[in-house]
Amino acid sequence: MKNIKSILFFALVVIFTLSFTNCENETIKEENLNSYTSEKINLNEIINSKLKQSNRALMNKNTEVNTIQTELKTNLKIPSNLSKTDLEYFLNENMSELTGSLEIKINDITDIIFEYSKGELINTNYLNKAFENLANRVQGVCSFEGVRVCARDSMYAKSDLSKIICAFTFPECYAEEVANCIIDNCLKK
Repeated sequence: MKNIKSILFFALVVIFTLSFTNCENETIKEENLNSYTSEKINLNEIINSKLKQSNRALMNKNTEVNTIQTELKTNLKIPSNLSKTDLEYFLNENMSELTGSLEIKINDITDIIFEYSKGELINTNYLNKAFENLANRVQGVCSFEGVRVCARDSMYAKSDLSKIICAFTFPECYAEEVANCIIDNCLKK
């Protein structure tokens, strides 16, 4: 009986030690990731400026400022000041090595996190249900809210490579999605 207690005690000590070591290694891995954060952009300004081009669009009268921002955390050291073409080439060449996460924040609240391992999307975490509630209040696809929801959904539907390129060219990338939504939802109807 004493031997069984000794073996169980030893097993618990080993399990605890291994658990502690694994947690410590995960912390080290997180600290070794490179972080790339886009500038915070004002959704209202981009959407309203694009909506002005369509006389069928409904302008947002709300004075609340809505912002969007991306943060990419990855094991890759991505050179700075690359042109979009060079960035695409670099990421195409190194995508199979990319491990980390792409986080999109809306109004400083994490909306979604895409997690990658060796270039493959392994997990998607929807953390902020605010836009689902917002979608319920959409006044039509050509309204301010409709365009915002359309642009958000378009960004999330991009390929993995396109999402990461978008994180580096964020204001322009988001403005392009807004323009596409306006063309599709306001001007083609």
